[in-house]
Amino acid sequence: MTLNFASYLHRLSRIIALLTLGLAIPSTGFGDAYSHWFSDLSTNIRPSASVAKWKFSHPAPPSSPIIPVLQRGFKRLENNSQKTFLIKEYGGGVLHGQLEAFRALRRGISDYSACYGSLESSGFEYTKVINQYGVSAQNPLVTTRILAELAPKYFSPEFEAKGVFYGSSAASAPSKILSKKPIKSINDLKGLKLITHGIHPDAAKYYGYTTVNISFTDTYTALQQGIVDGVIGIDPAFIAFKLFEVAKNLTLVNITGAAIDQCISQKSFNRLSAQNKLNIYQTLQPLMMAMAKQAVKDVSKQADDIYRSNGVNLITPSESEMIDWNRAGTASRKPWLDHCAQQGKQCTQLLKEIEVRKLKYKRYTDDELMTLSIEHPVQGVISSYRL
Repeated sequence: MTLNFASYLHRLSRIIALLTLGLAIPSTGFGDAYSHWFSDLSTNIRPSASVAKWKFSHPAPPSSPIIPVLQRGFKRLENNSQKTFLIKEYGGGVLHGQLEAFRALRRGISDYSACYGSLESSGFEYTKVINQYGVSAQNPLVTTRILAELAPKYFSPEFEAKGVFYGSSAASAPSKILSKKPIKSINDLKGLKLITHGIHPDAAKYYGYTTVNISFTDTYTALQQGIVDGVIGIDPAFIAFKLFEVAKNLTLVNITGAAIDQCISQKSFNRLSAQNKLNIYQTLQPLMMAMAKQAVKDVSKQADDIYRSNGVNLITPSESEMIDWNRAGTASRKPWLDHCAQQGKQCTQLLKEIEVRKLKYKRYTDDELMTLSIEHPVQGVISSYRL
């Protein structure tokens, strides 16, 4: 295949950047790195002498776009381990509620679970950075890589202090506001009751709304019955739970970010054979990157058509209105930063490190980010384990 000069310069710049970072040059095929990873069954890992049978628990309904991605990842793990690592899925909150994952993992109710450190009341100050205004990159794959890189220093210790291993996180795109009445200017938020997940309650005063703590599984009913006026969230969640059926206005303002954390029972991981520890560790980061791509970014691209076909009013604030939104958003970080300082945590430094990495990965393609997660998974995410 003949490359034009612009394509040649792009590849050359990527090679130089990777060499500067001390990384090996990624594979340069022209295919989809995500599809290739799911279908690639080659492995240098010999099958384990013992078989691991794990229970994976999560609160998502079958209609959630994350489910097919996870299932394909688990199937790949099963095949690559030559059926010595099997994961059985328990969705819809069957094993435990959305906020009970940590206890369920510690008690052996589950081996591996979707958990939400940002929703915990204390002990996850660093993890809550994802909920702050302006932190998430527009590309959720960039944020997913950044979370992995910063996990050993910032996030993993918070999870391990709660008795579980942090596995990895798939970042969402920045959030939007789905509401029963139109919201365009920040003044339209005054007096409204909004469901928020992970946002510090004191942050709401900078916008004028009142926070309501209701799980996503109960959000549809709360909107339908008028208990709340709206919800701050992301397209995949709005679509999975069909919230657009009961709230017909979507304001395109990125107030916050979110991530689905993957947590592992410490006992379950420690019982694994060396071969299967390697299998699961090498699976988690590419799987989260695939989730961010296929269940978040790709779904968000299709979301507007779904909204329009269901009569949802898409609202874009004007440039002058966005000045007010941005001013309030930046100020809304203060309660979180103050709490971090009280707990002796360096959240200002964390914000700086995130911004450096957002610039570093800004021009990476989705395939390049996936290749990094496959060929250069971050070391030390589980503190007691090294590849």
